[in-house]
Amino acid sequence: MRAFFDTDIHPEGYRYVRLYDNERAENLPLMGLSLGWVPATVVEEYSGTGDVLVRLHGSFADPYNVEGKPVRNLAWRVHPDFVLQRAVFSVTIDLSLVVVRWKDYWQQNRGKKGRSYNVLNEMLIHDVLHGCGSFREFFGSAGNYEIFTIFVKTSKHLDAINVNTLSDSLRGKQKAALYFLWPTQNQRCETNDGIVPAAALQSLMHRMEKAGIKTCWPYPAELYFELVSKSWVLQHQQCKHLDFKVPPTTFVRKQDLQPGKEAQQAAAAIEQLQSLSRLRGKTPRSKENYLGVVKLGYSWMSHGVIPFVGEDSLGMALLKLLDGASSDTHCLVQERVQEVICEMRAFCCQDMMRGTFAMKLVAMKMKSPQHQAWDETFCGADSLTMTARDLAVCFEGSLGKVETIHVKVRKLANLWLDWILETHSAPQCIRLDFLISRQSKNNFQAHTCAIKECGGSTCGIEVSPRTVAVVNRAAEGIAGFPKPLILQSEGWQICGLLGIEHQQNIRGSKPIPRWVKRRQGDFRHLVKNHTHHTTPHPANPRTLSHLWTNLAVLGTFATILRYKFRKVEGVDALLLRSLVVLLVSWALRSPLLNWSLFSQWFQIGGRGSEG
Repeated sequence: MRAFFDTDIHPEGYRYVRLYDNERAENLPLMGLSLGWVPATVVEEYSGTGDVLVRLHGSFADPYNVEGKPVRNLAWRVHPDFVLQRAVFSVTIDLSLVVVRWKDYWQQNRGKKGRSYNVLNEMLIHDVLHGCGSFREFFGSAGNYEIFTIFVKTSKHLDAINVNTLSDSLRGKQKAALYFLWPTQNQRCETNDGIVPAAALQSLMHRMEKAGIKTCWPYPAELYFELVSKSWVLQHQQCKHLDFKVPPTTFVRKQDLQPGKEAQQAAAAIEQLQSLSRLRGKTPRSKENYLGVVKLGYSWMSHGVIPFVGEDSLGMALLKLLDGASSDTHCLVQERVQEVICEMRAFCCQDMMRGTFAMKLVAMKMKSPQHQAWDETFCGADSLTMTARDLAVCFEGSLGKVETIHVKVRKLANLWLDWILETHSAPQCIRLDFLISRQSKNNFQAHTCAIKECGGSTCGIEVSPRTVAVVNRAAEGIAGFPKPLILQSEGWQICGLLGIEHQQNIRGSKPIPRWVKRRQGDFRHLVKNHTHHTTPHPANPRTLSHLWTNLAVLGTFATILRYKFRKVEGVDALLLRSLVVLLVSWALRSPLLNWSLFSQWFQIGGRGSEG
């Protein structure tokens, strides 16, 4: 017999796994099958109602009882549809999941808060694996997937995982991994629940990906560690590129922070910020009164953020945040945004079915000052949201001004999405945070505050769109996927199609036809294989990528026109006007183009649905 084992249905909440390896020691992780088909024997005659009592063959263990011996032939109740004779067993495993999570799952008193982001909250993992729009919803009825769970607590556990052997034991056509852990570079924090050394986690993710087990939670290692280390601010020098609206920013490495010379290094950091501020046409404050904020890489839930006033305060903040950290740890030092009225967050989920992102905005209230000892005027974002009318009060009740803020934030969010797509694969879910400051009675400014990874707080927004996006990424290449996002609330909008935002609510809209997606794929292929036809301008190396972006839009112009005139829902007049604008922009750069390549491009765009 074969029975479908699912540890999540244990009546008392235990997390038994069918052991992958019977070897157990303190420096080894507990790992095994937590969901999937297992050899079994029926132990009592089935009455025709209820579940079937079976004995699952093999050794089973639970992290809670790590000192005890494994249980042999575990008794388990299984739905009758999931007990099959070995002779007729014909289930093909389409997807294998590897879940790497914190070992002490039973400490519920530490994990009740933050269901949408807290890796210690058992319900976060439940929502992803078994909730609305989850793996269970799309694979559970057929039983054509399996979950392999690894319980870890230390860097030794992560290092001990034999990835190649693990990959060979997975039976799915597609293999994906989910990591529910927080990385850190501070040795003192490694004793905290849910936190593991960043280097060990990064090494494991790289080994997994190299072995063909892709990361679908949170992101592939390269993108994930660029975001959580906060190096995205400086690696591409976005703080100097004004379109991204990053406040003047520099950084201080711990290895450069010499004992007794903190004041000089703090003064040098402020001088750099002042210089960046002058380049933007502003007059910065003096060193003694300079208002800024220090942000520690690999910190979570604003715990590594300290405001400062002047160079002495900055020096003390750096010492506090870098105490106990490894030598390669760094802090961002950033000019403080003043007169902040709210933090606007753009929650974006990849809609693989339409080839776009779904975006929803939410405004967060600001807390009362929390850092009295450092800066009694500094306020961080609260967990409470603001309505449009709440925000309008800041602008004499003008809802039109609120809509202008929304348009500005969406445009800025799209700019960041375009940047990510230029340098990485599309993120299945991402949260972009922007500070909204009041410049005058009726004017405002949006500033980039943070980029949060998949697994950050959803700020009260339903988690089902994120869950479906994660499932689609894991199941990429499996028949029947991708699935449409489950959007249960109002306010979602399409964004990210060709880098142009659609002012269209997507609830109930039709998917983009497959022939349009095929044409877009052809354009991407030409971009990838014909970049030698252009030369970047020596004064602006980014010209090349922007040039090809505009050429892709132009090449798609014929396709989109056919798409529009065939009256397929999803493309409006605003998009067509935007395409014309990009056409003019492209024409101004035409001397850099290879015209024979352009003719190929336009022929692809003109094939239409028959191509």
